Amino acid sequence: VNGSYSMNFDGIQSFDPTSYIMLEDKKTGVMHDVRSGDYQFTSSTNDNWNRFVLHFTPAAKVNTTNATCAAEGQITIEQPGTANWNYTVTNSNNAVISSGSLNQANPVTVSAAAGVYTITFTDANNYTVVKNIQVTGAQQITANIAADKATAETGEDISFASTSVNAVTSEWNFGDGATSNSPLAVHSYASEGTYAVSLTVSNADGCSSTTVKQLTITAKAATGLNEIA
Repeated sequence: VNGSYSMNFDGIQSFDPTSYIMLEDKKTGVMHDVRSGDYQFTSSTNDNWNRFVLHFTPAAKVNTTNATCAAEGQITIEQPGTANWNYTVTNSNNAVISSGSLNQANPVTVSAAAGVYTITFTDANNYTVVKNIQVTGAQQITANIAADKATAETGEDISFASTSVNAVTSEWNFGDGATSNSPLAVHSYASEGTYAVSLTVSNADGCSSTTVKQLTITAKAATGLNEIA
């Protein structure tokens, strides 16, 4: 019947939001983005039955690789087809760890520790898609030593602290045969010389890390004055 019509679209949310869904009106040459709402048109009895065609572009593909104690995980993003995006990847602290262009010729690989990340896709028309993903696997750990001095005299106390994040065990070797299993330790040296203090830490995932700090121990300075006869 000749007249004016409105075409509406239901169930769009069942498609991946990075897939464009376009309605082509072959009579008018219009390409209508069905996510933008209804399509208004006029029709006559002489119109071709094949006047309308729906076009779907491939969705972006997001995959993750598990993190291990030895290496961070990975986030890989691919965009088949003709879609072009500007993307950003942010961590749980909203810090950007990667950004740039994504299209069929430019896939993206991002190194990422175990955790939750947000990927934001924005196209040239400011259409924006946000996806949350999780990189699973082991959380890496890095051993860090804090000492209140790098040079001390024999018999002088030196305070040590493990500032390693998420450590559940701490093992100290002070280089003179003495050890400790506490995150905080106090140690003094009986003999002058150079000592390598090592700290090995581990976390709940069983990952471990070791670091070494060099200390210089000097002879204790004289504390009195000799009398002159």
